[in-house]
Order: sequence, then structure tokens, then C-alpha cells
Amino acid sequence: LWIVDAANGWQVVDSYELDEDEYGLTTQFMQLHDFGDDPGADVSPEDLVLENFIALGTGIVDKNGEDVVSKGRTVLFRLNRPDGTNSRTQVAELSLVYEKIINHGGVTSLTCLRSEGKNRLIIGAGADINVEQWGGGKLTQGGFFRATMQIVSIRHFKSFWILSDAYDSLYFLVWRESDKSLTLLAKDYDPIPV
Repeated sequence: LWIVDAANGWQVVDSYELDEDEYGLTTQFMQLHDFGDDPGADVSPEDLVLENFIALGTGIVDKNGEDVVSKGRTVLFRLNRPDGTNSRTQVAELSLVYEKIINHGGVTSLTCLRSEGKNRLIIGAGADINVEQWGGGKLTQGGFFRATMQIVSIRHFKSFWILSDAYDSLYFLVWRESDKSLTLLAKDYDPIPV
């Protein structure tokens, strides 16, 4: 992962090296709420603190190739500005905050769920969608959905989601904040490239 300074000739100002046989698949800037140490507590949006993160999703392929199940990793960074910076010094630095191994496959999609004033992280890995909330310095799973396709992209509008795959078309889901559940509303049964 490279952080570059576009105003200074695209100079690399900081980087993060991935592990051997690990590849970056997706990255997003997002704002997540800190839910505190008790992930199950019912907290009002006014009591939550909003934090900025750069989220990175990776895929780890064993040296033996695809004969073994792959896994992934979700890594959260903060982007800090060192004190007393000027145009000749480093303008920003990455700070590793948290990493979580995802055993369902490579993390191919990351996005932010905004629901009833609360921001959570959505992770698409393999055939699984995980809804994770940040709190107490870690990610805690708050909901999930298992599809029958390799999830490549997640798009959402309000509480509705569309999942897509390169071959198996689309799934249409809804998120219910009241019981933190994802429910399938519709899907395309005919394989169509999306």
C-alpha cells in the first residue's frame, strides 16, 4: 500500500508492505463509529465517536496455488500528519490500527454501511458478507449473509444492497437495523455476466 503526494510529483510518502504471497485486492477510505467495548449495547448515534480509516482488503494465496483454500485479511490504518510538516518533509504517515484474518477467502470488497446514524464496515470475502462494527480497538461481527457466488462488488442505497459476481449475476438484500440482519429479497437465477 502506497500513500502518494500528488502535489509533489506523485512522490511516495509512506508505504505498508504486505506479507509474502499476499495481494491487495481493494482499498477504501471510510468513517466508522466507535461502538465502545460492548458491541451488543444499544447506543444512540449522538453518543458515538466517528473515526477516519483507510481500509485494505487482501487475498493470501498459498505457495501451492489454488489447490488449497485461500484466505484474506482486513487491515485498518489511520493517516497521520506529523507535527511541524513543511513541503520538504513527510506530509503523512500510515499507522496500523488493526488487522483481522478472514478465512472465507480473499477480501474483494469493502464498503461502509450507514444506517440510522451508525457507520459499520461491510466485508465481502468469498461467498460471505460480514457486517463488522468498530469498538474497543477491534472489529466485531454484527451480521452476516452467505451467498452462492464469489462476491466481487457490493453497492448499497439506504438499507438496500446489491451484490454482484462476474458470472452469477446479482443478489438484492435488505439490512434491518432492529435485529442486525441481512435478508435476501431477490436474486437472478440465470448466470449472466455483470
